[in-house]
Amino acid sequence: MITLEQLERAHPALQGFAERFQAEVVPVLLKHQSRLKSGGELVTLGVILGIPGFLLFRGESIVPLWARAIGFLMFVAGVGFSIWGAREMSASRDAAKTILVKRVCKLLGFTYHWYPKKTYTRWLHTIGLLPDHETYHAEDEVSGTVDGIGFIFQEVELKDYVTRLDHRGIPERRLETIFQGLIGMIDFHKRFSSTTVAVPNQGFWDKVAGPKLPGQRARLESPRFEERYDVFTTDQVEARYLLTPVFLERLMKLDTFFRGNMEFAFDQGRFLFAAKHQYDWMELREDENIANEQSAAMIILDMTLIYHLIDALKLDAKTKA
Repeated sequence: MITLEQLERAHPALQGFAERFQAEVVPVLLKHQSRLKSGGELVTLGVILGIPGFLLFRGESIVPLWARAIGFLMFVAGVGFSIWGAREMSASRDAAKTILVKRVCKLLGFTYHWYPKKTYTRWLHTIGLLPDHETYHAEDEVSGTVDGIGFIFQEVELKDYVTRLDHRGIPERRLETIFQGLIGMIDFHKRFSSTTVAVPNQGFWDKVAGPKLPGQRARLESPRFEERYDVFTTDQVEARYLLTPVFLERLMKLDTFFRGNMEFAFDQGRFLFAAKHQYDWMELREDENIANEQSAAMIILDMTLIYHLIDALKLDAKTKA
């Protein structure tokens, strides 16, 4: 398990945070921990009242009317207490997360918005990184600079209507999640005016139904990379200028880090990426004590992804590679 001390050693900008966490953050989090505990007790009370109340209300005909009435009131009270408790628990976790993230962002010189003022999903869809969608939800935007490289990260969820067969075999349109993960925009150290997009190799039907990629298939100098990715560009010369053999090797390592779930592009002077993941970014895990150092460490570990990206791709380098 990762600790704050390990994160401090890995990222000099975090020096001193472990000590400040214990002195400044824990006392505030303990108040929310108490609220979280109270919310859990309310949920438990709701269950204790609700289940017997429902059984009494739905009991046999021999159960007197007055007893059924009491059962109904117990059930309603149980539902009310459960909803109240769940809201208290959710609010306490949200408040704790906000405190942690804002403290860390201030230390690192980043900016945090729970709900972004601007989303970039349409831009990434236009160039082929994201699928077409009916609705989107964006949250947890972190922006700033690392070694002079500007960046913006957002967690997004895209939904679209999908036709499925119900239990009777009748087609039914449902709104389903088609993408959940991170998107990012990072300044790039080379100047270019074209658009180059790389997506994992797809099957025939995925290519037909998926987003239209710009330009023509790029001709690169790495058969290994081309076995893994379909690359399209509006300028063959610039594509080879951007995707040098050295840079392609860095991208392959990053592909392994994201377990093959990463797509990327170069457009409007930036390196763009979209990476699917199966968990909520920068969220307190359900089974954690919100005042525990491990809770803070896991959220900070998510935030330090930007350091890993810039280091893996050497985006702060000024060399031709």
